Amino acid sequence: MRLLQEGDVIELTEGHTVYMMVPQCLVYANKPDSWALVHHEVSISGTFSFLARRYIVYKAYGDDGHHVHCEAIDYPALRIDFYQSGSYTAMIKDIAPIGNAVRQWQWSGDTPK
Repeated sequence: MRLLQEGDVIELTEGHTVYMMVPQCLVYANKPDSWALVHHEVSISGTFSFLARRYIVYKAYGDDGHHVHCEAIDYPALRIDFYQSGSYTAMIKDIAPIGNAVRQWQWSGDTPK
């Protein structure tokens, strides 16, 4: 198993389990009116089937488990995370990159002197 690293492009499909910031009313039965966000495990299916898409890994690290953070290619504000190793509920052990991305920055201010 190759551990994912920054810049890897992956495709998540229905059946994968990930963590994301989600309204409490969608994950806790005792919080039906709470739209406060909580970092929680979700399965990519049903209500969360919109998460099935391609992502760029923007951070990957870990000693107790390889923790992978991703943002959606077509909607960068959509961020998820999961583990590739360790003992966690959101684990995706066997996932191979389908490509590689390179982050670029562009200066938009005054020309430095």
